[in-house]
Amino acid sequence: MFVKPLFVHVPKTGGNMIRHLFGDFLAGHGHRTAASYWEKPSFHTRGRKSFAFIRNPWDRAVSMYFWSGYEKGFLGWCREWAPDQIGATNRAARSLLCDSEGALLVDTVYRFEVFDAAVDDIANGLEAPIPVCRPHKNENPRKPGGLDYRTLYCEESHAIVTDLCSWDISEFNYTFE
Repeated sequence: MFVKPLFVHVPKTGGNMIRHLFGDFLAGHGHRTAASYWEKPSFHTRGRKSFAFIRNPWDRAVSMYFWSGYEKGFLGWCREWAPDQIGATNRAARSLLCDSEGALLVDTVYRFEVFDAAVDDIANGLEAPIPVCRPHKNENPRKPGGLDYRTLYCEESHAIVTDLCSWDISEFNYTFE
């Protein structure tokens, strides 16, 4: 019997594309925590796998900034919006993927930076057709193509995002460079 794997969607990590490609094969929707799914008895099906995507926190913050439409510059966004946009319970990777003790609740965490290889792995695990065409879903209309996220950072904005995303950085060995 096929058991739909649980997909936990961390914002700005390609989740809309995953839904577009594999929606019929997956359980889970929205930006809910992994813990909220596992609280339901129906999710304790034998053999249910789970996965999520994580993204370089500094790049993810820049993507969130451009998506927000905030008009006072990146440093202003980091000061005023980042604590709510990145640190909020429904947006922070740690709060979405871990239990209250910090234990990871998903079986596999893919990196957004190797999205195509992850899609192939997911398709193979689902025994689903591997999508050849992978159009960018939910593309950020404000982020100029090819922008290097690092160019937006100053010392203060770097410190703010580093502090807010310390778990992501240490758990998944992300570096700014």
